[in-house]
This record gives sequence, structure tokens and C-alpha cells, in this order.
Amino acid sequence: MRFITALALLWITQLQAAPSLLEEAELQAARDPVGYLQRLDANPQQDMELFYARALAQAALGHYPQALLDNARARELASAQQQPLRLLDFQLQEVALILDTEAPDKALRLLARLKPAVIDHPMQASE
Repeated sequence: MRFITALALLWITQLQAAPSLLEEAELQAARDPVGYLQRLDANPQQDMELFYARALAQAALGHYPQALLDNARARELASAQQQPLRLLDFQLQEVALILDTEAPDKALRLLARLKPAVIDHPMQASE
């Protein structure tokens, strides 16, 4: 019985110590954007978090049109999966990417459109 309890505690500790998919993807995209993009391209299974990380890696390389495309894919998947908070996150990332492409007027219009949806969510509002 003690062995099973110890095993369960070890398993719980490992779960708590393991970074989330999103955090891991962000770290990998920031550390080695080129290598990360190559690994993503080789992976046939894509989900919204991987498209989000892909957009981060593309932006880190200065490939803003591709980053916006990957961000659009992430937004579409979040919308299809009915995940409104992730959709807001991806929409805020779109604003940041557009600001990086030196189109502040378009970014401000998007931000004004998002303001009513973001106001009730402190985390997104702070971004």
C-alpha cells in the first residue's frame, strides 16, 4: 500500500513539474525558431497551440505574413472548438503581429473591436 501511495505522489509531482504544452512550445519557439519550425513542419498533426507557437517562431524570424497566417489558423481552430478565451488570446497576438508590421492604424481598429470582449477577462485585458 505504501508503494502505491509513493508511486501516486511521484506521479502527481511529475505532473505538476511538467510545463504545459503552451509553455513548452513558447520556450522552444523562442530558443530555436528555425529548428522549431522544421520540427513542426515534419509533424502532420497540428492543433491551435502548435499554430500559435508556429506564429511566435515565424515572428521571431521576422516572417510576419506567415506568422499572421499561422495565427489565423490558430484563431479558426479556437473558434471551431468553441474556446473563447484562447480565441481572444490569438486575436490579441494578431494585434501585436500587426503592430510589428508597422500598421498601427489597423492594429488600433482591431484592438477597439476587441475591447468589449476583453474587458471581462483581466488576463487578456492586461495584454
